[in-house]
Amino acid sequence: MYAGAVITALNVIFGTLVKARYDNTAADYQLLAAKFAGTARGARASDAARHASAMAGDIALVVGLGGLIGVVCWLVVARACRRGRGWTRTVGTLLLGLDTAGLLIVLIGTDNDPTVRFTTIIIWIIGLAAIIPIWGRQARDFFAYHSR
Repeated sequence: MYAGAVITALNVIFGTLVKARYDNTAADYQLLAAKFAGTARGARASDAARHASAMAGDIALVVGLGGLIGVVCWLVVARACRRGRGWTRTVGTLLLGLDTAGLLIVLIGTDNDPTVRFTTIIIWIIGLAAIIPIWGRQARDFFAYHSR
C-alpha cells in the first residue's frame, strides 16, 4: 500500500507535466488565432486553444485534488490495516472500485499520454494486489484476532 502512495505521488508529478504541456499548447494556439484572426484557420486555432486550456484545467483538478486524496487514502488504509482494523477491507475494496472508474476515465478521456496512462494502470494493479490478500484466510484471522 505504501508503494501505491509513492506511485500516486509520481502520477501527480507526471500529471503536472502534462498540464504544463496543455498550457503551452493553448498559448501556441492563441498566438496562431491572433495571427489569423477573422479567418477560418484563426477560428480553428481559437477553438483548439479553448480546448487545450479546458483540458489543462481538468487535468489540474483531477490530478491535483484526486492525487492528494489518493495519497492520503493509501496511507490511512495502510496504517489502519497494520493495526488490524477490519473496516480496511471494505474501504480498500471501495477505493479500488473508485480507482477502476478513474482508470477508465484516464484510458478513454486522455489524449494518448503514455506516462499518465502507465502510472494509472500501475496504481490500479497495486491496488488490486493490495486488496486480494486482505480478503484471504490469514488476513481474516489477523483482523479477527485484533478485533477481540
